[in-house]
Amino acid sequence: MLDELTAQIRESQQQVRDREQMRRDLSALRESLGRKQYEANMLEAALGELQRNIEALESLTLTSLWETITGRRQSKLDAKRDDLATVEQHLDQSTADLAGLQEQVASLEERIASLTDAEGAYRALCDEKQRLVLEQGGEAAAALTEVTGQLNAAKDHQRRIQLAIQLGEHLLERVHTMNQSLGRARNRQMGSHRLGALPAL
Repeated sequence: MLDELTAQIRESQQQVRDREQMRRDLSALRESLGRKQYEANMLEAALGELQRNIEALESLTLTSLWETITGRRQSKLDAKRDDLATVEQHLDQSTADLAGLQEQVASLEERIASLTDAEGAYRALCDEKQRLVLEQGGEAAAALTEVTGQLNAAKDHQRRIQLAIQLGEHLLERVHTMNQSLGRARNRQMGSHRLGALPAL
């Protein structure tokens, strides 16, 4: 029974570790997703700007007519169209990468959700093993009792230290408040003395 329970505890402990690792992975994926989304937004903005430039060159405006007369219109159109094709290619790749990252984030979120109670299950298994060991008695139970007592003593000591720190901080705050009050009272008293020292008109 104890061997089986120990195996379950190890498996549960591994699930807790896996869940923590997946949380870290999810955080990194979300950062990558944010950067990729920003990249896609910038490419879309560049694509729109190029499309507007091409439309302006293709339309019959004074500027486009002058570019035609000087022979620069076609070369500019060709250059803008080449840029447009390059940006479209990058945008397609960025959009595909973005979709892939979104799928990874969704999958990881689902896996993390499936292990929501991993820590609770691990604690419950440990409590059950402790109960069985104490019921069986013997050296293992004695050692467990000793270790449990030491842990409880350490926790109690830590609580007393935390309480002492809190009391010390409270006292320091009160002293600071009293010093401020004394300072204000001293300033008022000095102000009264100055007023009393003024000559009568």
